[in-house]
Amino acid sequence: MLRAQVSQPIGPHQLAWFEALLAVIKDIGLTYEEMVSLALFLTGATRGLARISTDLARAAGEDDLIPFGEALAAVARPDRFPTSAPCALPAPSTSRRAPSTFRLGPPAGPPAPIPT
Repeated sequence: MLRAQVSQPIGPHQLAWFEALLAVIKDIGLTYEEMVSLALFLTGATRGLARISTDLARAAGEDDLIPFGEALAAVARPDRFPTSAPCALPAPSTSRRAPSTFRLGPPAGPPAPIPT
């Protein structure tokens, strides 16, 4: 049997997703150990398939990454994230520098050297 280590749910949101998944599979006749194994497998497989899909789209030139501010604006509600939400709004520029091109995803060029 092939065995692989999958990360455990460590944060409150991860634990909430884990709980929701266990609630769906609790009545299919598995032991608690089997339910945990199945839940960890399903979450790991889902992440892996999402990563493959993203990598294939990027390789095909269909990279659909959105700017960080746009992604943050879509999820950071001011009532729940009062400090993060304003970061999603475009700030008025006070310099003559080009606008930031910070994006979600891997960097476009080679990695920056690590300072020693």
